[in-house]
Amino acid sequence: MSVAEITKQIADASAALTKAYEDLNKEHVKQADIIAKAYAQQVYELKVRLQIAQAKEDFVGSEEEEGWLPSVRERSQPPHSPMRERSPSPVEYEAEAEDETEYDPCYHCGHHFSLCVCGEEEEAAAVAEADRRAAVVEADRRARLEEEANHQEAWGGEEPNHREGTKLKWVSSTNPETYSVAIVKKDGILEVKRVTDGGGHCHDHTTCECVPCSEIRLSERLGAPMPSWLRGAPLLKTFFATEADWLNSLPDGGRRGSLQTTVPAISARKLKKLCCTPLSGETDALKLKELQERFSGATMVISAGKKLLEVEHVYYDMPTYPENWRHQIYSKRLEKAVFHFTDLGESSRSNGKPQLMAEWKGLYIDLSHLF
Repeated sequence: MSVAEITKQIADASAALTKAYEDLNKEHVKQADIIAKAYAQQVYELKVRLQIAQAKEDFVGSEEEEGWLPSVRERSQPPHSPMRERSPSPVEYEAEAEDETEYDPCYHCGHHFSLCVCGEEEEAAAVAEADRRAAVVEADRRARLEEEANHQEAWGGEEPNHREGTKLKWVSSTNPETYSVAIVKKDGILEVKRVTDGGGHCHDHTTCECVPCSEIRLSERLGAPMPSWLRGAPLLKTFFATEADWLNSLPDGGRRGSLQTTVPAISARKLKKLCCTPLSGETDALKLKELQERFSGATMVISAGKKLLEVEHVYYDMPTYPENWRHQIYSKRLEKAVFHFTDLGESSRSNGKPQLMAEWKGLYIDLSHLF
């Protein structure tokens, strides 16, 4: 498969995962609300039954048996009604209490049930608890989505443009003894070291045919110490076509870890070659194009009289122009394109050469001698 197809599959998988998380969280909120309401209703009913049971036990107590307290039905009768001559038996009271439970006070507040709002308060508390749980689930969902977005931004989508020779080191955020080191090559990523829980991934010296592994087998067979130049089986080196492939091979797809990049320093010899190799372009615009390709990512600044102008090469695909005319020099400050550096203003020097400087990787390089 091509890079574009693999990248599209990664993006589709990430979108599917995000959608699955959203559906799961919605279902969690729905179920949490159902459970909370059922719990509130069950507790409310149990408390009512507890109140009735306590009222029955109190009535059967010594006070009621001695005739100190009237029965429930007697208390509910109007003042003009004749009082009963005897208290009901526990069996009669149970039947009467079931009919007259509305006159028992609330277990929590002591009010008549017609004035009690404890059930509403419990229901409101249950709703508040469901809302709290829903907020926790939503916060967790947002955190996962943010983590996915950060991961996709860090090493998803378009492949990062690392310089050849750049060292990449991934370190697990949960265990610093788990890490991987890779080098950017011209055609891919070469992993040179992978360590899990402090142990490196090495050749299997019992089957590998490389020279170090052969020396280890020979030493074991003869019972002799290994050669001084050999400390153990060599580390495995694995080649990956892209950086995304390398990251996906790491634990959890590299999500729980940090990626460090180390750009190789430019040698004095290579820098001298870049600064002294003559330009082959026929026009100022073509020479600027060549310099931008030579110093990739550099900011080109030209001194034009008392002004410092940032310039860059542009190409206008106009059929009526000759090929050399299509290549021009664009000034961001002046917002215009010209054919020659002198069209932007005279140089501060009298030698006629453009005073061009490149700001590149923390260096300020004078390129005037190339014109």
